[in-house]
Amino acid sequence: MSESEKIDILLKEIQNMREEMKGMTEKMNDLEHHGSKMSGHINFVEGVFNTVKVPFFLLMQSVSFIIPHRIRIEYAKNQGALPAPPNYDNDF
Repeated sequence: MSESEKIDILLKEIQNMREEMKGMTEKMNDLEHHGSKMSGHINFVEGVFNTVKVPFFLLMQSVSFIIPHRIRIEYAKNQGALPAPPNYDNDF
């Protein structure tokens, strides 16, 4: 293989690498764009939660006497996890 053929092969490899890098750069830019959209969505959800949480908790406190004591205990045991639907068969 001559020197010029070796140089041509190397130049083709360099060109292929540049094209691959260009493709990776485009994908990285797309990821940054989608990441900023996700960040905006997270900020929106946090804003809604911060707006709704005080009235929601006030409402829950005002109706807490309606919720059976057993459910409140289960809720506390699960550290805030949603309780399973209650079985009222044995409550009466």
